[in-house]
Amino acid sequence: MTNVLLHGKNGRTTCEAIIAKMEDTVLIRKRVGRQFTPAPPENVGTLIRWAVPATIQAEKTFQERGAISLAFNKGEAREQLYHYNVPIPMLSETDFPIIGRPAHHRAGQGFFWCETLEDIEKARVNGATYFSQFYPKTREFRFHVGSGYILIGSEKMMPEDFDGKIFNYENGAYFRRVRWSEWSLDAVKIAIRAVKVLGLTYGAVDIMGYPTDQNFPPFVVAEVNTSPSISSDYNATLYAEYFSWLIKTSSDWFDIDAERPQDFAFRKYHRREND
Repeated sequence: MTNVLLHGKNGRTTCEAIIAKMEDTVLIRKRVGRQFTPAPPENVGTLIRWAVPATIQAEKTFQERGAISLAFNKGEAREQLYHYNVPIPMLSETDFPIIGRPAHHRAGQGFFWCETLEDIEKARVNGATYFSQFYPKTREFRFHVGSGYILIGSEKMMPEDFDGKIFNYENGAYFRRVRWSEWSLDAVKIAIRAVKVLGLTYGAVDIMGYPTDQNFPPFVVAEVNTSPSISSDYNATLYAEYFSWLIKTSSDWFDIDAERPQDFAFRKYHRREND
């Protein structure tokens, strides 16, 4: 049996880095309106989708199509998170300042800063479909979640001279890996719950935290990514270990009861199982 890691328009470089560290697994691309490249093998054991709802006949499949589509629609995803009491920036069109965003966006693009109702109308004309009260974060994290575990913890960093409000690549953002001892337990639990309530097997959760105004929640989920960039060989190795474990065990989700953030780390669990 051959296993397949399937990606769409985005994610080729990341998936190539992951697949290079896996055995008996091939990488296939499927773009809208185009054929699979290369053609899928005849007998597929496990299909792992990387942010693409296309399908290939397989004995086992991870990352459901509907969950991918929901996570891709950022506005609907926030409504789902809100419905299940996962903290998010407050959805509002009246509590200024407000951030407007289009339903589909990536790489920190598509921000509309709104201070008046006229700004909201302009943002809507230019593609914004959902609006949230500005959350005055001082730090932002990304937790890669898989099956109830944390695969990677990182913090989004900005240049020392940055004094703006939008932490994105255009403004010089980059990620640094955060060790277990630096993880916030509350943020870890929120990230895991966000992935679960969206119906995903795995995803990278962007969490804003430590607001300047204590009237705001200590942490909120900005979005959940199903095609995150993998910035290092080490991170690719962690994903490869996780996917190989999924293929081997057929496990889907673990509900972990722990009060130490390091107990949620997949690498720690994986090592213990193989000792």
